[in-house]
Amino acid sequence: MGKGKKFTRRGRRKEWKGDNEHSEKEKNQDFGKRGQYKQIVMENADFENYYKGQNIIPDPEEFKQFMDALRRQLPVTFRITGSRSHCEELRDSMIKNHFSKFNNNEEMGSKPEEIKWYPNGLGWQIPTSRTELRKSAETAAFHKFLVSETEIGNICRQEAVSMIPPLLLNVEPHHYVIDMCAAPGSKTSQIIEALHSQDTDKVGSMPTGLVIANDADYNRSYMLVYQLKRLQSANLIVTNHEAQFFPNIYVKNADKTFNIPVQFDRVLCDVPCSGDGTLRKNKMIWRSWSPRPGNGLHPLQKQIFIRGCQLLRVGGRIVYSTCSFNPIEDEAVVCAVLNECKGSIKLVDVSKELPGLIRRPGMTSWKCAGEGNVLYSSYDEVPESEKSKFEETMFPPKNVSELNVDRCLRIFPHLQDTGGFFVAVFEKVAPFGSLDLFEKRKSEKVQSKEVEMEVAKEDEEEINNVVENDSKRRKLDNTFQAHKELRIPEPSQNKNVKVFSIEQPFVFLPKDDPTIETIKEFYGLSSQFPQEQWVVRSEGEKFRTVYFISDSVKSILNSEDSHRILVVNSGVKMFFRNEGDGNVKCSYRIVNEGLNTISPYLSDKRIVNVTLEDLRVLLEEDYPHLNGFCEKTKSAIEALDQGSFVFRFIPSESDSKEDCLIRTMLELPVWKARSSVNLLMKKAEKKSLAWRLLGKELEERKTRKSENEKLSSTEPVSEQTSEQNNY
Repeated sequence: MGKGKKFTRRGRRKEWKGDNEHSEKEKNQDFGKRGQYKQIVMENADFENYYKGQNIIPDPEEFKQFMDALRRQLPVTFRITGSRSHCEELRDSMIKNHFSKFNNNEEMGSKPEEIKWYPNGLGWQIPTSRTELRKSAETAAFHKFLVSETEIGNICRQEAVSMIPPLLLNVEPHHYVIDMCAAPGSKTSQIIEALHSQDTDKVGSMPTGLVIANDADYNRSYMLVYQLKRLQSANLIVTNHEAQFFPNIYVKNADKTFNIPVQFDRVLCDVPCSGDGTLRKNKMIWRSWSPRPGNGLHPLQKQIFIRGCQLLRVGGRIVYSTCSFNPIEDEAVVCAVLNECKGSIKLVDVSKELPGLIRRPGMTSWKCAGEGNVLYSSYDEVPESEKSKFEETMFPPKNVSELNVDRCLRIFPHLQDTGGFFVAVFEKVAPFGSLDLFEKRKSEKVQSKEVEMEVAKEDEEEINNVVENDSKRRKLDNTFQAHKELRIPEPSQNKNVKVFSIEQPFVFLPKDDPTIETIKEFYGLSSQFPQEQWVVRSEGEKFRTVYFISDSVKSILNSEDSHRILVVNSGVKMFFRNEGDGNVKCSYRIVNEGLNTISPYLSDKRIVNVTLEDLRVLLEEDYPHLNGFCEKTKSAIEALDQGSFVFRFIPSESDSKEDCLIRTMLELPVWKARSSVNLLMKKAEKKSLAWRLLGKELEERKTRKSENEKLSSTEPVSEQTSEQNNY
C-alpha cells in the first residue's frame, strides 16, 4: 500500500496532513527540467534520533551501515512470472541471449544477480543503474528486453522485500485466499501463480481454490484488473471494499441445502503504512518524515488485521506486513491482535523458510513519540494533555515476553542491499469470531437462514467493537448502505443476472445457449468442459466477449446475497466476437488469454500441428500466405473453414539443438482468411515469443497496423504503474 494514505469508499484518498503536506512552491523546488528530482539532501535528524531511541539496531557501527545503505540507490529487482515451464523458458532465454554479453565485456558493469532466497531462480537483481544499462548496444538490448517483457507481463518489476509475504503464505491450488489491501497487485500476482502452480495441459487440472484481490480505492482496483488479467486466471475476483469492513459471504453447501460462510485458508494483510522502509526509492520521505503518521495508522492497521483473523478458517495462515521500520506499526499491532484473539492465533516460526534470506527478529521493547518527538516507554508516562492521541496498544504489553514476537521478520537495507520490510506469519489454532462457530450452531438449529442472520449480526458487533475508538467509525457493509452510497440498482429479478456495485452485470449463460452451442460445435469442445460457468457482461442477445469463471468463483457470484459484494471484475476472456468478412460459421474467435484454460478440452477439429519453421514464417511475416508453410501444414489449414483455429507446436530434440528454448507444448491463436493466416497476438507478445523460439528479435517493419493488433486489442487498457514500468 502507498505511504501515508488513508482510504475511503469509492476511491477517495485523503493524504496525511501536517508533515507530509507541502505547498506547490515547495514541491516545485524539488523538480528540475523534464520532471527530474533535484538532489535531495538525504538527512533527517528526527528519523535518525527516533530509530536510535527505538534501538532497532543496537550496535552503533551497524546503525551507521543501516543509514549509509538508505542513502544509496536501490537496485532494480524483478521476477519472472507465469507458469513454471513458461518462467523457466524465459529465464533460460534471458541468460543465454543477454547475460553472456556481460561476461564478455568488462565495461558493461556487473551482470544481473540471482536473488538467492527466491525459489527456482526466478528472482533477479540488477546492480547497474538504468543509465548504465543504456550505455552500450549490448546492455541497451537487455534494457529493451526488460521493458518489453514487463509491458506484456512476463516480468514483474517488484522490490525484493515485497516478494517475501506471498512466499510465506504457502498457497496451494485448493486454497481460498484473500489479499485485503491488494493494489497495485504484484503480491497478488505471486499468489495467483502459486494457486496455478500445478496446472497442466490435462483435463481437470484447474485449481479448485480462488483469490479475492481487494482494495479500498476504486481507481486502484482497476489497476489491479489491468495488472492481473495477464495471468489469465478464472479463479480471481477483484473487489472494492475497505478491508476492515470486508463483508461476510455465504454460499451453498455441497448438497445445496443451506448457506455456509466463506472462510479463507490464507489471508494477506499488507496494510497501509507510513512507508519509511521505501526511503531508497521514495526520496521525498527524507524531507517529510515524522513519527506521527505511524501513530495515526496504528488503529487502522489493527482493524484490518483483526478482520483478517475473523475471515481466516481455523488451521489457516495469515501474514501481516508493512514497508515500515516503525514498531508502532509493526510489533505493537502484532501484540495488540495476539492479545485481542486470546490464543486463537499464534506466531509461526519461519526461520527455516526462504533459506538465504537474512532477517532480524522482532523487537520486544519500543517507545512512542509525542509532541516534540519526546519518547514515552508506557502509556502511563504520557502527559494527560496528550493521552487522547495515543492508544494503550501502541506500547509494549506486560506479557510481551510471552508472545514470541522474536518470530517476526525485520528486513534491513544494509543486510542484502534491499528496502526495509516487516513480516509476521500466524496460524489460526482456535475459533475467533462468530464465523468459526457457524457449523456448531447450524447443527443445533433447523433454519440455516436464522443462523446466518444471527452470525452476521454478531460479526458486525465484533467489528464495531474493534473500531469503537475510531472517530470515523463506519458500520459493516450491508445491502441497503451499499445501494444508498453507490446508487446501485436493486438485484435483478432474472436469476441469471448478477448486479455488483456500479459495474456491468454478470450474466450467466445457460449451457444450451445458442451461441455456446455454436462455439462447442465449431471447436469440438468436450462435454467434460464445465458447461455452466460461461459469463457475459451485458444482457443483450449479442454480446462481444464470453468469459469463463471457475466453479469456486461462480459459487460466490451466484450466492443469494452476492449484491453485497462490490465486485470490480472477474473471469478470463475466452471468446471474442469477430464477424470477419461474413463468411465464417462461428463469429467467436478464441482469445489468447483463455487458450490455456480451454485447450485441454478442444478436439483436433480446429487444431493444426506445426513445425518450428512454420512458426518462423508466422512470426516473421505479416499475413503469411498459405504457400509459405510446409506442405502438410498448408493442407491442414486449407481443409479448415475460415475463422479462428489453433497452431500447436510440440518441440522435438532437433528443435532444442537450434536456438529454440521452448520445451513444452505451445499453442497459439490464429485466424484463417481466404488465402492467408494471422497470429492473434500483440506485437510485444510476438517479440517475446521470437526470443524463445528463434533466439533473436523480430525486425521492425513499417506496415499498416496489422490485423492481429486489431483483433487482439479488444479494449483500451489503463496506464501501468511506475513501479511496474520504471526501468
